Amino acid sequence: MNRVLMGTMLLAAIAFGARDAAAWTDQSNPGSNQGGRGNSAARDACTLFTPEEIASAVGTSVQRARPEDTQTGTQCRFQSSAGSVNIWTGPLSAKEFEEFRQRLAAQGKKPQNAPGIGDGAYFWDDRIYVRVGNRGLNIWLGSGDAASSEKRRTAVLNLAKAGAEKLR
Repeated sequence: MNRVLMGTMLLAAIAFGARDAAAWTDQSNPGSNQGGRGNSAARDACTLFTPEEIASAVGTSVQRARPEDTQTGTQCRFQSSAGSVNIWTGPLSAKEFEEFRQRLAAQGKKPQNAPGIGDGAYFWDDRIYVRVGNRGLNIWLGSGDAASSEKRRTAVLNLAKAGAEKLR
């Protein structure tokens, strides 16, 4: 596994306060953190979006999803000529969501609110973090073409809006 992916996975685990897999989900009762929301397909990052939906957002065709290893939730990477579209979804409490925002700010990062998406959302660089009930959604674009930051951010924002609705 490459260093960027490992770093991203480590950041996701640390960022959302996961000390171990048990902190994220009740393994004895799959879906127990759903809060009665979301369908089974929406709990899987590889089936949350179709390749066509992702292609529409990024403006180029994408290959089928490749699942990635993660301690909690599910993560998928869709590859395109514009780079990769990375999606993570999994259990996430409101407290963990806010704690990560505070950690970013404490590190000098500038998370920006993204109002109107799920029960809360914010950007950090070209990444978006979304909370819907007790579910989290993280979407980011990996390096690829030299698309403007605004174009990348728009693609991530459009996917986040659609993804949040699917998690409801």
